[in-house]
Amino acid sequence: MAKKVFGDLEAGNKNMGGVNALFTPPAKIKKVEEKEKVEDLDKTSLFSLAIPVEGYKYLRELLTLKTKQGNLSYNLKGAFLEGLELLKKDNPLVKDEASLERRLYRGGGQKNKIETYSTSVVIPKREINWIDNYILQERQNDEFFSKPDFINNLIEKLKKKYGKNL
Repeated sequence: MAKKVFGDLEAGNKNMGGVNALFTPPAKIKKVEEKEKVEDLDKTSLFSLAIPVEGYKYLRELLTLKTKQGNLSYNLKGAFLEGLELLKKDNPLVKDEASLERRLYRGGGQKNKIETYSTSVVIPKREINWIDNYILQERQNDEFFSKPDFINNLIEKLKKKYGKNL
């Protein structure tokens, strides 16, 4: 019996179209270039909020005012995004790119225990990245800066625009 070589195996069974029809040698496989994953910043994601109760009351009053003015589609998300835009105008150096540093919001609750109203909004990842970067920037000045502090800053911007008492 003759010794078979790899070339004979590639020829394979002539009735099946050869082994090449079913098997591709590793040397002939082209490497697929891995595409760099780019986060789609316009996709939405759930963002949890811990709004201090006083701030939540103000937001509810603002919603009532906007409804009386005829803007029936204005809701908590609309108020949050409006306040976020006001913060963005005052902090143009904060970027909306994903930060390499991990989000840790729990430290602020240790400074001042406050009663909060918990809810969430669905917003673009771009906005969440901006919020993370804003909190990181503020932590450079105050290591206990937290998400409720961010919400307080956001509500202060709304109070500046609409007045403290609605």
